[in-house]
Parts: sequence; C-alpha cells; structure tokens
Amino acid sequence: MCIRDSPASDPALRAPQGQPLLSTALKTEAPLPRTNFRLQWRSEIESASTFTLRVTTQDLQPIYEAHDLSATTVQVPAAALESVASGAVLLWRVEAIEPGGRRYASEVWELTVE
Repeated sequence: MCIRDSPASDPALRAPQGQPLLSTALKTEAPLPRTNFRLQWRSEIESASTFTLRVTTQDLQPIYEAHDLSATTVQVPAAALESVASGAVLLWRVEAIEPGGRRYASEVWELTVE
C-alpha cells in the first residue's frame, strides 16, 4: 500500500496540529538488531483502548502480529525474525481501536533488520 493511500494521510484523521493520529517514535535510518527489535509509536487517539501491530516483508508476507496491546511499545521476538535476512526491509503498521470498535490505521513504516 502506498503511504498516500493510507487512511492516516487523510486530513480528517489527523490531530488538530496537522500531525498524524498515529506516528512512529523510531528513527528508521538505523537497522534494528533482531535481538532487540523494539517497535514504538505515538497515539493522539485518547479514546483508543487497544492497538494491533502488523509486521510484514515488502511482499506482504506476515512476520509478526500482536493484538489487544495496551502499550505503545512492542518487542518483536527474535524467533519471529529468524527467516528474515540481514539487511531486509520490513513494513509495519499499527491500528488504534476504540472501545466501540472504530479503527484508525497508521501509515506504513519501513525499517531494516540488522
């Protein structure tokens, strides 16, 4: 999915300051070590009760998913990354979920495995 097609790029899904409702807290230029593959994001959606995280390869093969998260930081288990080559680029995104079921999707972010 192109970032411009992401629901998070819709102006209606942005915080009043024009910032996305969900944003990454990572500096994605540096590769992440598979033994400390910690993903972190920020949410401006105060009513969100849980989050869903999805990590895939560039051809959208699932690598890791986590549901019903209450924290905005997740340590991806090294075992989930065993089949991923060093230098591979992974895609990840987060959904914020309100108690009534409404979902807000982040943009798709890229990162590299060390």
